[in-house]
Amino acid sequence: MELLAVAREHLAELDAQIRDTERRRARTAQVIASLATLGAPVQKLPAELLSQIFIEAVAPWSPSFDAAINKAIRRRNEHDYTQFFCARRLSHVCAAWRTTALRTPQMWCVPLPLCKMPVKLDVEEWADPDLTAIFFERSRPLPIPLRFCDYGNSKLPALLRKRIVDATSRAAVLVIQSEELLSAMVGDQCPFLGELRAVSIGSLGEPRTLPQTPALLTATKLTRVVLDHAWLPIPWTQLRELTLTMWYGISASECFAAIRQCVQLLMLDLHMAAWWDDVVTNGEPQALPCLTHLTFAVESGIHIHPFFDGLALPALVEFTLQITGEYEWSDNGAAIASFFGRSPKLEILSIYDCELGPHELQTMLHHTPMLQELELQGCSRNAVVDTVIERLTYFPADSNRGIPLAPLLHSLHLDDLWSENVHDATLQAMVESRYTANLDSSHTPATVVVPWKKLYFKYSKEGRESDDDDPIGSAFRVRVVQLKHQGLDIVVC
Repeated sequence: MELLAVAREHLAELDAQIRDTERRRARTAQVIASLATLGAPVQKLPAELLSQIFIEAVAPWSPSFDAAINKAIRRRNEHDYTQFFCARRLSHVCAAWRTTALRTPQMWCVPLPLCKMPVKLDVEEWADPDLTAIFFERSRPLPIPLRFCDYGNSKLPALLRKRIVDATSRAAVLVIQSEELLSAMVGDQCPFLGELRAVSIGSLGEPRTLPQTPALLTATKLTRVVLDHAWLPIPWTQLRELTLTMWYGISASECFAAIRQCVQLLMLDLHMAAWWDDVVTNGEPQALPCLTHLTFAVESGIHIHPFFDGLALPALVEFTLQITGEYEWSDNGAAIASFFGRSPKLEILSIYDCELGPHELQTMLHHTPMLQELELQGCSRNAVVDTVIERLTYFPADSNRGIPLAPLLHSLHLDDLWSENVHDATLQAMVESRYTANLDSSHTPATVVVPWKKLYFKYSKEGRESDDDDPIGSAFRVRVVQLKHQGLDIVVC
């Protein structure tokens, strides 16, 4: 028995030695792995190159990136913090990477999750003020994008509000939908926005109830503004791009008076109510000499002629018009004719939901000799009739008819055509007259009449026995098929 005890004790000693050896082996393996990592190519990268890789991976916002600015101010309701989380993950890989990340302020110029955000399924809480300050500090001294949209009713923590307001002086893009935050930017707390280039402000209530901070008047670099039912002091004269939505709260005259100050505008996207009072005096039309792209959408109200009377747009290239409601175009015909006459460079015209008549449409086309693309949706039924189609038809053998309307027109989109107003023979004659092969055969130079590139004609389904019925006759349909086969982009449905 004594011998057995000695043997067991010896076995226990051997087991202990084995465990100790295994532990030492594991430690040695860790040392070898660490040494191998130190020799990996990624560890040999210069800090400058690694920093640039981080910037490319995060793809941070930059004030020189027009697309990034447009995304930031036009998609204020989208909360995408992918860049922020990417930057944070890169800084947590290892000590060397963290050191490089903290020395690369460009990679921290990303939107921070400042708004109330879910932490658990049914729990929401604000961003940590101290952590917010740390991330603001990491991007210093570069300009940053600052986005804050609060759709809840809970009060913004005072310390977080202070951190955000303090950071606005570095904001190059500012997106705000929070009356509480704007109220912290009035009086002696008004920030200086010397880096601000673009701003988007949305109201949660009446436009006039917003705190009237003068902060934007200090933004000498501000050129792009989006206002959604928000009315604040704005440096109108220096703006280059403006999107203004004001269906209520601000009168049409007051809204339009601000537009007339924007003498440097290149792009205007205007959604507003029409005038209720017919007695509107704008004086001479205000020239916006740089404006090339205009969208004008109007609803409610009674009169729209003050808009057309009040502007002269000599550089206008693209115009989109949308009018929701019934307006007397006969009362506005002279104003519209004069407006188009003051826009001699117009190339693209899109009209939606307008109760146009044939005379108004022909007037527009008569005053737009440079027109290249025309789209009518929701207004073709009454506006497009055989007489209009005939005015767009080229008759090279008939000297009495002369050059057709819009001789440079190459793309035509007509939606909601009425078969009783537009007959197959008339429409086919227009298509054939400006088809490339026929123009070539008549020896018509492209500088006189431009051949068709794209045609889209959609007929109303009202009056058809079945939705599957072809709106055009078989002869015209066969010709459409042939033209498609020969390369013309044409749809008739």
